Amino acid sequence: MIHRLSTTRLTWYSLAALIALLAAGMPLSLANKSVFTALNHENLFDWLGTSWQEAPLVTAWFTGLCLVAFILLVNGVCCCLTRQLAPAIKTKGSRQWLFLALHLLFLAVLVCHGLTLGLSKKSSQVTLFAGQTHKALGYEIKVNQVVFSDEIAILTAPKNHQRKMMVKERVGLDHNWAQLLVDPKKNQNDARTLYMLSPLRQDFFQATITEFVYDKKKGQPGITLNFTRNYFNLFFFSVYAVMILALAGFTVLTWKKPALGR
Repeated sequence: MIHRLSTTRLTWYSLAALIALLAAGMPLSLANKSVFTALNHENLFDWLGTSWQEAPLVTAWFTGLCLVAFILLVNGVCCCLTRQLAPAIKTKGSRQWLFLALHLLFLAVLVCHGLTLGLSKKSSQVTLFAGQTHKALGYEIKVNQVVFSDEIAILTAPKNHQRKMMVKERVGLDHNWAQLLVDPKKNQNDARTLYMLSPLRQDFFQATITEFVYDKKKGQPGITLNFTRNYFNLFFFSVYAVMILALAGFTVLTWKKPALGR
């Protein structure tokens, strides 16, 4: 059984199915924008409970995607055990060991994807203004200050116009920021500054600005935040970086110069 699960044929079938499902996800996402957006903002099992009622086709697509990824994972494990490990033990060269390491790193990345998706906790689309406090995922967050230095008209425009107005000539990422305190009772003097593409990270907790908003009544800007708590982020990115380096090393070792013609 393990030999059947390790075949290259199963690998190609799984990869073909994965590519087909990812391609099918493009028109699905356009037809079900709110459901796909909710997947990014909600915990996985909460999303599955609601999406099955709202968009069963999307839920079936996502389930199929996870199933194919799991088959590819099993195929990779079996391949390492039956096809990669023995040659690596027998040979004295580094090429076969590096090839095995590439397989193991790919499997680790695949597992991290699954763990991140299934076990990470989220609290999304929380809008806060200066002076407000919010509790999320076991942390208390206080917004000390929100600064939006570009044109306020960008924030007050309709949503479909905002994207057209948010070009680098009119919006500077380093001009607009917020200052936050995590657990303000414990860390009163440890305010952290975050920008649109530079989230706040503390331990396994992360706060990310998704957009700046403007309250016309208060006459002040605010921020919309996504909060996540993920125990595998650091490990995942570390493994990913090592895999890229290993792939580059394997390419260098196996590179063959083309023969020069006469």
